[in-house]
Amino acid sequence: MYYLVNELREWQDSILSLIPGQIGKYLRKLRYKLICDTGFCLRTIDNGKVVHGHDIYCNKNVVIDASCNGQVYIGSWTIIGYNVVIRTSNHNIENQVILHNGHKAGKVIIGNNCWIGANCVLLDGTILGDNVVIGAGAVVNSEIPSDSIAIGVPARVIKKRIYNETTQTEEDRTMAWRNQTQHRSNRYIRWIHKPIPIKHNSL
Repeated sequence: MYYLVNELREWQDSILSLIPGQIGKYLRKLRYKLICDTGFCLRTIDNGKVVHGHDIYCNKNVVIDASCNGQVYIGSWTIIGYNVVIRTSNHNIENQVILHNGHKAGKVIIGNNCWIGANCVLLDGTILGDNVVIGAGAVVNSEIPSDSIAIGVPARVIKKRIYNETTQTEEDRTMAWRNQTQHRSNRYIRWIHKPIPIKHNSL
């Protein structure tokens, strides 16, 4: 029965990931409580756990995989670019046949207000502080301090972020985001069904 339930969830998620346009985004937001484009995949098979804040945007073909007792934590106002893979567990390689060795669980932590560029890979051991920018194509498996810009394989810090006097407060940023997304949503939620309140997990 357990495997049947997982199979049905896989079918549901696969179909949901293919629905295009604003309607697809809205349905995925109801399912995952994230704003995510087509191709989005979230896996929590075998006691995986994903906890996230609010106002998070995932672009096309993002994969968040916390299977096999993995844990993923994503802070608020984070942007995740095209084709990003977040994977918490790895194959055990102690024995010769890797396929039969099983997995070892891991954890990925992403702070608030981060930007993860296209084609990045975040592996077990990744800890991003707040306001971190990860350049396109980077592979991360270590801690990146807050307010840093990191690039490369493996990712390394190249400089600190510099803010100007017009930087928005957290309250201003939240209101601007919600006003923008609400304006887009009002065009199609009326004929689907009445909007429902969404409760977000807190980190």
